[in-house]
This record gives sequence, structure tokens and C-alpha cells, in this order.
Amino acid sequence: MRIPKEYIILLTVLVGGIIIHSLHFGSYLNFSTDQAAFSIRALEILKNKNVELIGPSISFHYIGRDIYQGSITYYVILLFLLVSNFDPILGSYLYMLVSMIMVIPLYLGVKKLVNQPAAFFVAGVYSFLPFYIDYSRFFWNPNFQFSFTPLLILFIGLFNKTAKNIYAFLVGFSAGILLLFHYQYAIVIAGLLIYYSLLNKTSFKQFLLLTIGVTVGFSPLIIFELRNQFYNLQTILLYLQNSEEIFTSTSSFNFHYILSISLFALTILAYFLRNYLHRPHILTGIIVILSVTSFVTYILPPSHAFGMKDSWNFIYEKKANDIIMSQDTLNYNIVHQGYDTVATVQKFLLKTKGVSIDYDDYYHNKYLYIISDRKDYMDDPAYEVATFKPSIEIKNWKINNKYILYLRSRK
Repeated sequence: MRIPKEYIILLTVLVGGIIIHSLHFGSYLNFSTDQAAFSIRALEILKNKNVELIGPSISFHYIGRDIYQGSITYYVILLFLLVSNFDPILGSYLYMLVSMIMVIPLYLGVKKLVNQPAAFFVAGVYSFLPFYIDYSRFFWNPNFQFSFTPLLILFIGLFNKTAKNIYAFLVGFSAGILLLFHYQYAIVIAGLLIYYSLLNKTSFKQFLLLTIGVTVGFSPLIIFELRNQFYNLQTILLYLQNSEEIFTSTSSFNFHYILSISLFALTILAYFLRNYLHRPHILTGIIVILSVTSFVTYILPPSHAFGMKDSWNFIYEKKANDIIMSQDTLNYNIVHQGYDTVATVQKFLLKTKGVSIDYDDYYHNKYLYIISDRKDYMDDPAYEVATFKPSIEIKNWKINNKYILYLRSRK
């Protein structure tokens, strides 16, 4: 049986994307504070067998008030951790494979919305653009949202082609679920409502189905709001009233704020370029240039993982943890002076191994492990270290050319 050329090209893009995403995967893997904290919460949900409605808060904070996103992030992480036997590298790699497989619904969706050349263009950029590669290799709620957005684009394509009611509902339902991951999707949903009400006018029934779909998909946070006197809504209003103080002092713009939005922008761009993309040499040239650029970008081992401190990655975290586990120390705690004083990643690794210590107590522990790149590491003003005096150094182990693991004991 002869395989259609279309499938061969798409498979080539898929396999090529997986190969480039896989280059030095463990060394590039960002499994740091957020990933460990989310994973610990996922473990607690599994252990307690409870249903969680809210997930991580957004990056802006004000007078002790936070705006919470959906708990779906924890459940997705838990799924990958369960399948990988709680190995962050394997679990993250499986997530990357799922992210890459999403190129298939993305291709099919754009093909229905625009045409085949445009679909290959979007699939190629999705697979080989370094910006997208960086954000599709590790656990994080904006990344999950981005990786599952192709399903929404497929449903939009199917709805526009068939005008079936089920697809109107699925467009809204998938958009509502994706909004649980990150609130940047509010812009996507607003765009969809404008598009289907003004530009591509649908019937009242189908528009209603779409709206109901969004409500059902977003229902976990709606239930949370109803149970908690509209906590998020009240906090949003508080943020808006103090927007100048909040948004100028607590954070700056980050590109992940537009990660999912950019995939829709890319699809719109493909629509406007559709007449040029019909020319094989242009389309092939774009994909070849992108794939070669990304291959050159990632072929050499990195000095640190994406988004992590220089000379540090999860492989070093695991090395330090293996040393700690080999010592059979009792009544201890851990500090990481590189980027996270309370060593959240180390705590996650210990919890997956069933280690029972008082993870939050730095006042009564007899021993303290300190991962540091400083010679004067005991001069750290952080209370986790400053209160561990007087003490003596018992052992130290070299983790790499920059970081050393120290073991100290109170006198």
C-alpha cells in the first residue's frame, strides 16, 4: 500500500521535532521550584484522594491575596508521574512526546481552516521554533496549555467545515478547560466569541452551545467561586483597583504570557501567507531553516537547564539527593543556596522515596545539608542557615565544578 506523500511529510516533521527536542534532554530539563512544588501537591492529592478545585496562583501577589488558576495542572503532572514511576526526567520526556504528537491535530485543524501548505507551515514552526521547543519539554501550566491548544484548533477547524452542533460545544468546552491552566486564554476565548458572533456568524443555538461548553470546561473554578464568596473575582477587582502598584512592582513581562496566544497568531499569519506558501521552495525553505537552526541551537550540551541557574540542572539535583540518601542521616534538613533556599526539588525527591523528616522545620534539625557555590556559605542571612549556628562541617562532596554539597552538624 502506497503511503500518501502528505503523511510522509507530516511524519518527517514529527520525528524530526522529537529528535531535536530529545537532544541532551536531561541536561536541558527545567525541574526546579515550580515543577517540584506542583509535583508535591500532585502527590498530596494522590495520597489524600481528595478532589482539588484550585491550582497554582498567578505570578502577581498583593497584600496576601492571590488569584488562583485551575487544579488541572496538578492532575496532568500526576498522570505523567504515575506513568513514569515518579521519575521527573522520564515523566517530562513522555510529556514532550505527547506535546509533539499534538502536531497531528494541529496540522489537521489548520488544514481545515486554511489549506494544506499553511498546515505544514504551522506544523513546522510548532515543531522546530526554539521558543516552542523550550516551553514544551517541562512540567508547567502555561506549557500544558500550549501543548493541548492544537486540540482546540482542530475542533475549530471541524466546526467551521461541518457546522455541527457537537463541534460548537467542543470548541467551547476545550477552551474552558484550557483556561484552567492559565488566564492568558481569556484573550483566546474573547477572540472566539467575537469571531463567532461578528465575523463568522453562527446561529444563536450554536453560539449558546459554545458558551455552555466554556462554562462546563471552566466549571471547577466556577464551583470554587460559588463556594468561596467569589474569592477570585473579588481579588481580580482588588488587583484592578491597585493595578499601578501591583503590576509595576511585582513582576515584568514574560514571553510565556503569550505562549498559547502565539499559536493562534501563527495560524492567522498562515492564513495571510497562504498564497505564498503554495510555492514549495518557500515552504520547504522555511521548515529547513527552522530545523537546522534548532538543531545547531541544541546540539551542544548546555551549561545549565532552561530557566535554571548557571551550572545547575536536575541531573545535579539527583546526584546531590543520591548522596544525601546514602548517608542515612536522621533529623536533618536541606538548603540550596543556588536558587531555592528551602530546596523544594530535594524535598520532592525525598517524598517520592518515602523519607519522613520535618520538611519545614529549620530550627530543631541536628544536621543540615547545604548545596552551595559559595566559599562563605555560612554567612547567608537566610534564616535556614543563619539559625544553624554554632555548627561544624562534617563532610562535603563535589557536585560539579561550581557546586558543593556540605553536611553540617549543630554543636
